[in-house]
Amino acid sequence: MRKHIFLLPLILLVSACSLSENNNSNKVNDIIENYETLNKLVVDNTFTIDLSTTGKKTTYLSKNGDSLKTYSNIEVYASSFTNTNVVAEEYFDSESITIITDDNSFQSDYDVNEIWDFLGYQNIFNDAKNKTLSNDHISGSVDASSCPGIVRSFIVASGFFNDNYENYYFNSKINYTIYFDFTNEKIFSIELDLKDIAKLKKSTISEAYSLLTFVDDKDALEIVESHPVPDKNDGNNGGNSSEALIKQQGIDFIKDCYEDIEYVSDDLYFYVNTIVSPRLSFSYESNKPNVIGHDGTYYDVTIDTSVTITVSLAYQKEVYSTLTFDFLAIPKVTGTGTLGTKTNPIYKGRKVIDDVKIYFIEMHRQYGDSIYIKAGDFDMLIDAGDSEDGGYVNDFLRRNVSDGRLECLVATHAHSDHIGGMITALSTIKNITYAIDYGYQRSDYSAVESVRNLFKTADKYAPITDCIKGTNGALKTLYITEDLSITFLDTGYYEEPSSDFGSESSFNYNLTSVAFIMTYKNQKYYFAGDLEREGESNLVDKKETEKVDLAKASHHGSTTSNSSKILSSLNPSVMVISTALVNRGDATHNAKTQTHPNGNTLREMLKRSKVYCNFTSGTVEVTCDGNSSLKVRGLGLTSPYYMDGVAVSGEENLEFKYTKWAKTYRNSFI
Repeated sequence: MRKHIFLLPLILLVSACSLSENNNSNKVNDIIENYETLNKLVVDNTFTIDLSTTGKKTTYLSKNGDSLKTYSNIEVYASSFTNTNVVAEEYFDSESITIITDDNSFQSDYDVNEIWDFLGYQNIFNDAKNKTLSNDHISGSVDASSCPGIVRSFIVASGFFNDNYENYYFNSKINYTIYFDFTNEKIFSIELDLKDIAKLKKSTISEAYSLLTFVDDKDALEIVESHPVPDKNDGNNGGNSSEALIKQQGIDFIKDCYEDIEYVSDDLYFYVNTIVSPRLSFSYESNKPNVIGHDGTYYDVTIDTSVTITVSLAYQKEVYSTLTFDFLAIPKVTGTGTLGTKTNPIYKGRKVIDDVKIYFIEMHRQYGDSIYIKAGDFDMLIDAGDSEDGGYVNDFLRRNVSDGRLECLVATHAHSDHIGGMITALSTIKNITYAIDYGYQRSDYSAVESVRNLFKTADKYAPITDCIKGTNGALKTLYITEDLSITFLDTGYYEEPSSDFGSESSFNYNLTSVAFIMTYKNQKYYFAGDLEREGESNLVDKKETEKVDLAKASHHGSTTSNSSKILSSLNPSVMVISTALVNRGDATHNAKTQTHPNGNTLREMLKRSKVYCNFTSGTVEVTCDGNSSLKVRGLGLTSPYYMDGVAVSGEENLEFKYTKWAKTYRNSFI
């Protein structure tokens, strides 16, 4: 049995020996060994963001052999992230963690494969073993993914109890400093620099720290024992982490990923785990590994070949179910050439396109866009929201783009709420057929270069300027099939790829938004990122616009966009607003109003269209058959908003004007 170390919600550490040959370095080993013998401990953890205390967490823990139990009090203060004070309790027993807020409005259960690995501090001390002692401290850096407990504690202490902490692993480091008290032979404190993680939540954060201090408290055991883990079958979300439910969620996840795939001409993406629960894992076996390998690798065939993939689903590494899926492996179509013309369209799938489904993915940050379009085997993504939404977009893609290929990818403009989540969202996409972006260079947003480099890995990459001009093999009208096409619109504000606008204040990047109309048979759908009134006016004056059936509200329903001029030209039957509530409220406070969507803008929209909004409907699915009326369905909110102390639900299929949120303010825009 592996020997574990104990420390905070934490653990007991392994030796940090061999750091130097002086006396204090030798004492480090003794101090660590003293902590190994502790069986009860109190940890005070203070979280600071930009010099303001955002949360505190006091944890009482007890250890008996390999069994660890903890109880924590959590206080969240009004901060740069949240606007309300929250008190919560955390219970940690065996392999699960439960959090309950003071008003019982939210209960969150987390499952962990092995608690010691989850806590993550052992990895810090393992790293510290190879570092040199400097006076009274040791410093180093570890990947955020190796310390999930630290990441989760920070997110919770910032007030985001229901966030998926896995979303903050990407490109994140945790810098640590361990301070020793050699006189009393103790660890004085541990300071963690969490700026990388904080910036994924809010890009303007400049500093984020966690400071931990420890006390050997005789009352810790009594406090833990007097606070047993609540019955998970009670409360609003009771039973969420039950074994039977998790297993069924695993089955549903795999079916979502592979059940609808008929043809395979690229590598399949085989998921070995899922954010549904870290207790789940999957393995695969192919009956023809020379065609599709056990890892999803596709080996080209010259004729159609049937392949059966068997998926083994494991809970805690024990297989509990197997599912089989039949695919038809077909020869690859290679080369780009005139890819996207009417005679050589992008779509190479064999599934008949009966309809086009457009998903306006629910955002969790106030402003953000991400739109996914599916038609047969054709998959398209427009933007990927802010960095904190990249994980949600990726989860959506995982369930819908199981072959790992996007046939079309568009980045409308270089604002963080549109491309900040792009790298994370595309982390499980293996191939991109055609990628289009805004073209210009921007110097004040670090993600631009990495996103641009990713787009250039596509079979065909084109800046919007090439599409508008028809240069370098790009096309103004891009054919997916003979019946499905995209026509890029000339707003008059696109710039050459070599242009560099400099600082944010010197140029309105919203005006560079890529605008286009998608046509399917006799229906048309309009998308234009955050395009503002000047660009909209140009489109109308240049006769680039026409009557459409569906339009995405530009700039999240802002007053700077969606002018009466463009709306009169488009005259859409349905409009969808992509935005989330800044503050959803709670049992004591109503959800707050905000600038997006704007009341006057809503009034203009409602004169012509049925309007739906992400923060009342959740992800909005629009089904288009190319001829008759559109079918709109909301998939429901991931978190409710509050009115009059009640969590609002059941509004996912309502037009926005009929929702409780809109009715409260309807006099301002109806």
